[in-house]
Amino acid sequence: MTTSYEKLAQQAIDLAKKAGATDAICHVSRSKSTEIKAENGEQKTYEGPSEHGIALTVFKGKKLASVEGVDLSVEGLTRLADRAVAMAEYTAENPYAGLSESSQWAKPVDLGKVDSKPLMDASALKALAGQMSVRASAVKGVTKGTCYASTSYGESVTANSNGLLVSGEGTYTSLTASALVGAGDDTFMAYWGDAQRHAEDLEPWEFIVDEAVRRSLSMLGAAPIKNPREMPVFFDEKMSTVLLRQFMSGISGDAVFNKSTFLKDALSTEVFNPNITITDDPLVVRGLGSRYCDSQGVAMQKRELVTQGVLNEWLLTIGSGKKLGLPSNGFASGTSNLTLSNGFMTRDDLLNVEEGFLVTGLMGTGANIMTGDYSCGAQGFLIKDGKIDRPIKGVTIAGHLSDMYKQLTQADDLKMRGATNAPTCYVGPMKVSAA
Repeated sequence: MTTSYEKLAQQAIDLAKKAGATDAICHVSRSKSTEIKAENGEQKTYEGPSEHGIALTVFKGKKLASVEGVDLSVEGLTRLADRAVAMAEYTAENPYAGLSESSQWAKPVDLGKVDSKPLMDASALKALAGQMSVRASAVKGVTKGTCYASTSYGESVTANSNGLLVSGEGTYTSLTASALVGAGDDTFMAYWGDAQRHAEDLEPWEFIVDEAVRRSLSMLGAAPIKNPREMPVFFDEKMSTVLLRQFMSGISGDAVFNKSTFLKDALSTEVFNPNITITDDPLVVRGLGSRYCDSQGVAMQKRELVTQGVLNEWLLTIGSGKKLGLPSNGFASGTSNLTLSNGFMTRDDLLNVEEGFLVTGLMGTGANIMTGDYSCGAQGFLIKDGKIDRPIKGVTIAGHLSDMYKQLTQADDLKMRGATNAPTCYVGPMKVSAA
């Protein structure tokens, strides 16, 4: 199928140039997925049709326009190209627009993105999701166990009028469990899940269910903190990844150029403490975010975005790079496999404070990247004398991202289970109050 998509992408570019475009870039993709939902043992199946689509961006000098479609016939491609070129006539010039060139391209690399074994079919997924749901629902205190099992396959081709032609394919298998517990005002639902390119790399389904149940039951009886006060705040490994992704939005090239990030002057300065290194590695074999080039065709490589606390580079596309007078470093598709370095102390040692708050859930975006102000709804656990004391909900944590980054300290519990990974982290003293 990929070969025919390569021909379609090139055909769309040729039609765009025939219609008057000076340059063009085209993406053609196809995907198919199957998902099973099981609730208290009852299953529902969603088997999606094989879906395909095309996205075409055309340039007329420094003017450009982008269109999308699903009609891959010659007539459909012709209409798409004509529409895109006509739209470009009415757009303002963009002096930063452009295509990748051959000097920026990568050689194809096999990153093991396709499962070496056949994907589970609907009947196998149905049986697995049913087992998971029955296990969750059988636990005392669980009123509803909802579980999902899904697989997907996708392939894509990217081509441009400079001669770029790259293709790729990948698979995913994912398992997710959630458990509703409690009654009335004291109800709670937590979830746990895992997704992998290869099904054999998944966490055991029993662990996924048990972890979702454990997290739900542990929050029963949660209540706000009565007296607002400043205390040490910690993010568990899942919440630390949220903080990491927010940092990425603050170092994007467009945000820096538009001065819409408080980090606009932070390049080559110490943003974090010296224990912190942040790495993006697109070449991890079987990695969920792995790819050897971005959506503009620019080669990607392993990069230390932060080394011993110092910010090394912005996340740049061709356009944002031109705005800042820098070459693209391959982030048109965002980060790939992003990791905050592991720490040097156990989680128990990190949490060994007289009083603190371990955050296991966040509500709302919280971070204002332009100012650095941080205020977010949170839930988790009060810590007393280094031990979990009781569950907390309905509180707000407030501080400033620059202080949080400077004081960020990691435990040694890093586990690689997704495209963004981080250990449990201390984020400094923050004001904790009832929401």
